[in-house]
Amino acid sequence: MDINEAKSALSVLGRRLFSLGLINYGSSLSMRFDSDNFIVSKQDALFESEEDFLLLLGKKDYRWKEASKHALLHQNIYKNIISSRFVCYCSPAFICAYALGHTAFEPQDLTGAELVGNTFIYDIKQLEDWQDRAPSEIVRYFVQSNTNFVLLKSGELCVYAKSASELLAHISTIEHSAKLLALKNIF
Repeated sequence: MDINEAKSALSVLGRRLFSLGLINYGSSLSMRFDSDNFIVSKQDALFESEEDFLLLLGKKDYRWKEASKHALLHQNIYKNIISSRFVCYCSPAFICAYALGHTAFEPQDLTGAELVGNTFIYDIKQLEDWQDRAPSEIVRYFVQSNTNFVLLKSGELCVYAKSASELLAHISTIEHSAKLLALKNIF
């Protein structure tokens, strides 16, 4: 797959996630391109076209200034978790609202319980230096917890996956389970 095909594939995934309300402005999406390089969304990405993505090399250069503020996190995941091929840092409304008021996420629907199970909501403690700490703390959490997603108390979700369809399935299942928990409280 060449760079244009990879950007196109990532753009299709981004549009799909955006249309489902699973990512929004400020989210970041990436794909491992080869062993040292990855394609990541730009800072101001609206996930509409290939122009919203750029190739970042293993070493920082001028392109990093255009990249999402989460680019270093994406790079750290790719360096430390060999099975990661796609990464998304996002804030879907229902799961993030749930995270703000709880310490654990416990899906009660069958699909959510099977795919996600009960999980701890990671408290980032202070927002001021989170961007600096996130690249190491999130990777450490993934490795220590043997999981491919982390739900943050700040109302954000980070997921990595081996394929685009797996990434979409995880994010959409987590969000759907949170919707069901919210609706359960209404009825």
